[in-house]
Amino acid sequence: MKKIAFYLADQNPHRDRSLGITTITKTLMGSLVGMPAYSLSQIVSESSFQFEHQDVNRHALPWRTDGGKASRILTDNLHPLFLSGLKPDIWLYPKGYISYVSKPKGVVVSIMHDTLLQHYADHYPETRSRLDLAYWLGLMKASIRRSDHILTVSQNAKQQILSFADRYSIAVPEIHVTYEASDFEDLSPASQTDKGDYVLHLASDQPHKCTLQFLQLWQQLQTVESEVPPLYMVGNFTSGVTQMAHAMKGVTLKSRLSNAEFVDTIRKARALIFPSEMEGFGLPAIEAYFLNTPVCYVANTAVAEILSHDVRAGQYELNNFDSFSQALKEVLSLSHASIDESRLRLLDRYSKKKYLESVNSLLSAI
Repeated sequence: MKKIAFYLADQNPHRDRSLGITTITKTLMGSLVGMPAYSLSQIVSESSFQFEHQDVNRHALPWRTDGGKASRILTDNLHPLFLSGLKPDIWLYPKGYISYVSKPKGVVVSIMHDTLLQHYADHYPETRSRLDLAYWLGLMKASIRRSDHILTVSQNAKQQILSFADRYSIAVPEIHVTYEASDFEDLSPASQTDKGDYVLHLASDQPHKCTLQFLQLWQQLQTVESEVPPLYMVGNFTSGVTQMAHAMKGVTLKSRLSNAEFVDTIRKARALIFPSEMEGFGLPAIEAYFLNTPVCYVANTAVAEILSHDVRAGQYELNNFDSFSQALKEVLSLSHASIDESRLRLLDRYSKKKYLESVNSLLSAI
């Protein structure tokens, strides 16, 4: 039996930007915990995500990691020293960050989802301090060097990592592409009569999610089209987005929804608009289709990679109004039967079963 220790102290989903990482962590741990080949443990802080299961051992660090940066930085870098008595066969880092200071004893497997930090350093440096960017980029470099194996979530993400490593002359261990899955596959999809009359955008105040640029396209659409469906925007909003949305007709902002309301809002939408310019995978796009909600998404991204095998509508060029308008018309004209066919193909391609088989193939060979 192989002992696997998951490092979770760096996941604080109540305040993290990367909620998708916690989602896939739950899916992965939930799959592995039922396999007799593995014994799981988790390293958590007082504030971090914890996987609740009686068969998962818990090693709790007696402090929070969601407050000041000092506790998070010390925990991320010194936890191998704090946990020197813990001797798993495999250390697994779902967020991909290991330690500047030392590599823990045992095989280190990191899940690296993207190189978004480098994208921010190149395109949005004003959103973070120089010190902050330098620290996290440095930690990413150190983590690649200290990893024995890297799992990533798409071919697009793999190329991001390879380009990052080449940029900084870092030797890269073998990178394994293990496409993600979601617990949404267990949810009931929308029937033809379930649909509302609105389209949905999962809004974000992070620049790469392109919420403001999308809203500008939507405003232009309202000026040239006589019949534009209502728009629901759910998530976090910048002041600029809020001001602009309030000045437009048919736009509703919702900042907080329960999990059940969130799922129901996606299920009843006629379409999900996913204008992100960069993702490692793009889990919301898959989850929307699992609920029979088609998606408008940006070309030449990881989202395009994961959808384009099984979906024939909805792709558009970022910030290109004509391309966006055409993509929206395509998805809104899809029949329920066509959407359901895409859902079934995506469920097969990105099932939890296939995800587990892919990860298990690697872990069992270590």
